[in-house]
Amino acid sequence: RKHPAEMLSIAFVVLRALQRAPGRHPPKKQSNQLKQPQQNTHTHFESKVITFSHFLPREELMPEKRFLFQPNLPQIVGSSYIRRRVESLKPDVHVFGHTHFPWDMFLDDGTRYRSWPLGTPEEQARRIASISTEEAEQWLPMPVFDSDGHHYRSSDNCWFSLMYTRVGRDPYSPQWAPYVAMAYCTKAQWLPEPILNGAGCLDPPTEEDRQRRERFTQKSSASMQREVNRGKSA
Repeated sequence: RKHPAEMLSIAFVVLRALQRAPGRHPPKKQSNQLKQPQQNTHTHFESKVITFSHFLPREELMPEKRFLFQPNLPQIVGSSYIRRRVESLKPDVHVFGHTHFPWDMFLDDGTRYRSWPLGTPEEQARRIASISTEEAEQWLPMPVFDSDGHHYRSSDNCWFSLMYTRVGRDPYSPQWAPYVAMAYCTKAQWLPEPILNGAGCLDPPTEEDRQRRERFTQKSSASMQREVNRGKSA
């Protein structure tokens, strides 16, 4: 079983190999010394570096406990090894997983961090009931760059990371997500819903979106109630 940092090295080597001109093969022996990306010879834009990991390299890519059904989740999602590896590679984009939260955020290191999880059927229902767009229901692979090498647009489905454009990280804040308060402390202050999920508070703009929300609301509500009951019994 490979170390997380070694897996990032492999991802970097694979990407470097893919940047080679068509018809050429990567050398049989890879140097242990990772070099900076070279100018791409078969495209009209500069080479991009994308790294991958399952676990999170930064704690800023995880919602605070006041937004989580599982308050201990932050303890098992990250890796300091991966963070050091990402910092050394300085990628344009780092793609991560594990949390099942769609995420899109630039951090202070200049890297764009993205997560686009398929999720469980219950998680899918909650997403679609919240943001009832065709994109949320189809959930196709998310492009990273366009054909000109520019960062691809973000998505309203990344609502947790969008939330942090409206409210700062504050572990001492008394304002909780309503669904967390219902599970653990009914007297806690609620973070206003428009701040928590801006797009999800809006009425569906089309009749098709309205019907889509109706189809998934019951399953979403039942799923949320199960999570609340699980929290109360913990």
